[in-house]
Amino acid sequence: MNKFDVRRETFLWILDQLLREGRIKLHKNTTFLETSIDDQVNAFRRAFPRSEEHADRVCTKPGYEAPYKGFGMNVWWFLDVCPAGVAWRQPDGSYQIAD
Repeated sequence: MNKFDVRRETFLWILDQLLREGRIKLHKNTTFLETSIDDQVNAFRRAFPRSEEHADRVCTKPGYEAPYKGFGMNVWWFLDVCPAGVAWRQPDGSYQIAD
């Protein structure tokens, strides 16, 4: 496994743990996902860029270069190709979706 693959698998493991512990919920356009945790994690696995270079290509306008190496992974989270956003559990037990 290369370095990027290790980081991706670590992220997916942490995502899975946070969901199972109820610390976070995932949402798309402010609607919480109702699918199983396994399905939610697998959606991220399928959508996740294959490499940093792939993320840079996907997240940069055609004909332009990424402004710096790793740019794509900083932007990918905000694009529609990212399966969901994160809402963190608050002290009162509710989940807050950040604007």
